[in-house]
Amino acid sequence: MASPSDNFFRKSLAPIWARVCVLLFAPILTSAGQSGIVDLEARDTGTAIEVSWRSGSLTSVELYLHYEFQLQRSTDLLTWENIGELIPGGVRATETEPHSVQLPEISGAEFYRLAYRLNLPDSDLSGLDLSEADLRGSNLSGADLSDADLSHADLRGANLTGTNLDNAQLGYANFAETAEVPRLTEIAGEEVQPAALYLPLISFSPAQEDYLFDP
Repeated sequence: MASPSDNFFRKSLAPIWARVCVLLFAPILTSAGQSGIVDLEARDTGTAIEVSWRSGSLTSVELYLHYEFQLQRSTDLLTWENIGELIPGGVRATETEPHSVQLPEISGAEFYRLAYRLNLPDSDLSGLDLSEADLRGSNLSGADLSDADLSHADLRGANLTGTNLDNAQLGYANFAETAEVPRLTEIAGEEVQPAALYLPLISFSPAQEDYLFDP
């Protein structure tokens, strides 16, 4: 399997101190996919640093959706390389799952990070509650998200090529820099509420004809 690129993964920061100085980028997750720092544990095995954590599902009920993870290494915080096997995610049987990676002992300092994304192309995700979920860089091409709640979800950089968003709740969902920005044909909501509550955040690239008016 090809190594995932940085553009498809999101990172956040958490320092780890062991026999060597390690900088580990870890996901911000809780069991419902809301913001919250995961607990990372580092253990010196004598030959390596073992870092372990538990990932949480983006949903609180079945289907349980989990990120995939890739350990990456750098010596300058500018250029990163994938090391080790990709830790698969997707649809899992439990709401939380344990994970661990081994970091080799070194004489100097290196930097490590965990990159993550939701990778579920061509999947049936219809009707799921993904409100406020971190879906940055996700691969949802061809997925069925009809009737799903994506309100306030962060989909920046996601691949939405061929994704079905019929009747999905998209209020304040962030679609910046997505592959194939969705086209809205209609919105629905309570008449007493302002329309802005039901609109997503979509990048607008104006064309000349957008400013032409019939006399």
